[in-house]
Amino acid sequence: MTQPSAGRIARGSIWLTSSFMLARFLQLIAQVVLARLLLPNDFGVWAMVLIVTTLSALFREAAIAQVLVHRGIDNKKLVDAVYSLGINISIGVFVLQCLAGFLTSQFFNEPLLWPLTACVAVVFLINAGAGSHSAVMTRQMKFKQLAICDTGAGIARFGGALICASLGGGVWSFAAGEILMALVDSSLKRSLSGHRFTYHLIPEPAAMREVRGYISGLIGINLAVYTNTNGDNLVIGRLLGTQSLGYYNLAYQLAMFPV
Repeated sequence: MTQPSAGRIARGSIWLTSSFMLARFLQLIAQVVLARLLLPNDFGVWAMVLIVTTLSALFREAAIAQVLVHRGIDNKKLVDAVYSLGINISIGVFVLQCLAGFLTSQFFNEPLLWPLTACVAVVFLINAGAGSHSAVMTRQMKFKQLAICDTGAGIARFGGALICASLGGGVWSFAAGEILMALVDSSLKRSLSGHRFTYHLIPEPAAMREVRGYISGLIGINLAVYTNTNGDNLVIGRLLGTQSLGYYNLAYQLAMFPV
């Protein structure tokens, strides 16, 4: 791989920074508007859903596919193995999140959690394989294309949630935003990466041995971070109830925006 020029890196940084800032701004506006349209109980239920989806996201295909940024994309067997593994894991996480939603609904005594969590789990099926396309674009320094994907996904999430909320969708507005974001993000990444993968039901064992240590280390670190950042939601939701958790979650999101 040839060394990138300083100008290319600078332009890429501008694209990514701009898309990130726009996404954060839209997220802030959405939180404020949704706070007017929805009830505190809706935010509390969604915060409970996030306890499950945040854990599931640690195993998302996009995180695993980052090994391609580290190892490169010249070895087709390795690339296809990571792509295949990512799809298989996405399907598995979809099933596990549906099951975890039932257990979480029992823990919080909130029946709505199960169908809502299962609905959001569809995001893993939509995004299956898209993470590998994103990793390829990152490796090839296609930052403009990545910024377009992020911007389009952010706008879709913003619009989907607000439209659904204005139509009386309640807590399902959050799910609508997530699913629409996944659809746009996945479609754009598959279209803009220009890379062709080959799926194998059983990934190449030799290639998997090359990346096993990287993947296990990444997941281990993320699990530690998850435990540290989600314990408060478990305690508040269990002891104080859905409405209190809703107030807490919204206040936390607004407070963390500058960070």
